[in-house]
Amino acid sequence: MQYDLLGFRRYYELVGANSLLSANQDGKEGWEHKNFWTETWANHLAREYFGSGGWNNRRFPVQNISPEDRLKLLNY
Repeated sequence: MQYDLLGFRRYYELVGANSLLSANQDGKEGWEHKNFWTETWANHLAREYFGSGGWNNRRFPVQNISPEDRLKLLNY
């Protein structure tokens, strides 16, 4: 869904690259990849698309992308 919104270049260079860096840090010094903006935004998009029935917010935190971050992505 993020790819569909952003296109190839923005998705892989911004979302994919940042997600990979975050995933690499998971568990280090209390870092939780599931709380990183790329993941919470993906969860937000999925929950909006599929519905919230049975959604586990603790396991899959949901947060829409901030207006500032959305602007950065769209202006990249």
